[in-house]
Amino acid sequence: MARPLTCGAAREDPMQHVFLRSLAFLALASAASAQVVLTSWDFTGTGGDQPFTPASLNANNITGLDFTRGTGITATAAANSISANGWDDLSPDDYFSFGFQVAGGFSVQLNDLQIATRSSNTGPGNLALRYSVDNFTADLATIVNSGTNFTNIIVDLSTLPAMSGNVEFRLYAANNVSASGGTIGAAGTMRVTRYLDPVTSAFLPVEFRGTVGTGGIGTSYCSQAVANSTGNQGQMQATGSAVRAQNNVTLMASALPNNSFGFFLTSRDPGLINQPGGSQGVLCLAGGIGRYVGPGQIKNSGAQGSFSLAINLNTMPTPQGSVSAMAGETWRFQAWYRDVVGGSATSNFTTAYAVTFQ
Repeated sequence: MARPLTCGAAREDPMQHVFLRSLAFLALASAASAQVVLTSWDFTGTGGDQPFTPASLNANNITGLDFTRGTGITATAAANSISANGWDDLSPDDYFSFGFQVAGGFSVQLNDLQIATRSSNTGPGNLALRYSVDNFTADLATIVNSGTNFTNIIVDLSTLPAMSGNVEFRLYAANNVSASGGTIGAAGTMRVTRYLDPVTSAFLPVEFRGTVGTGGIGTSYCSQAVANSTGNQGQMQATGSAVRAQNNVTLMASALPNNSFGFFLTSRDPGLINQPGGSQGVLCLAGGIGRYVGPGQIKNSGAQGSFSLAINLNTMPTPQGSVSAMAGETWRFQAWYRDVVGGSATSNFTTAYAVTFQ
């Protein structure tokens, strides 16, 4: 229970205390609003051997994936959890799976994962948390189960890059050491269960916490872009993820004339060329400029004055053929579109956008 607030000397204005407390409350509320529960799984009332547990809560623009098992482990009963045995062979299919899907145009910056685990004496003693961004290669964290004790842990994930699209996490047995210090047995079990809050002693769901953001994954440049026939500069942006391994990038051009045809350009080099190709605009790319002009890649802005294209980072166009974008590289994008404002100019360019892949 929180300690009651106490007043100072009798001469102090009590309304001042009310005002200051209100300011403190508003400050805390403002700080807390930046971080939300992204998705959670409440195992209350489950038997442990259920095929999967659906997400019980989702933030706006987030959809939790089912909490389920890999095909290499077998369901076992354990109250208020999801449980399994068969961890002893350390197969690539021995894992618990969970995660979330981020709606298009949004990204997630994780803060932490709240989770609890428990093994039998012959169940896994060391668990490895991995995720799909690097194809489950690196251990993001290690969770230690000792004997048959419950392990309640907050895993710090704040250093991970922003994510978008479908992101899966897995819990594996990190090695063949059991919770009792021996070797994992075929009948040894491990469960994921409710987190016991050390302050309130309340059982809480397993949950990811973090922030949901909108907007692009890089930096806009080329302020010299020329206004089009709508009176606005055409805008260029890329959304999705700057993590190369996710291969999840969508190019977006907006503030265009309605029903205008156009396509996207890309290059690793910036430039500044006025009115190329009979346009009235500014090309802000240089070097080996590639064009997205294949089947389905020439777009129309329609009634909304915008178009978009999901690209494959393994097939970035260049004049010499397609190449793969590599982690550490910066690629630049711009849209070239039809725009008639009188005179001989019949096209224009959007602003440009640079993405450095991780």
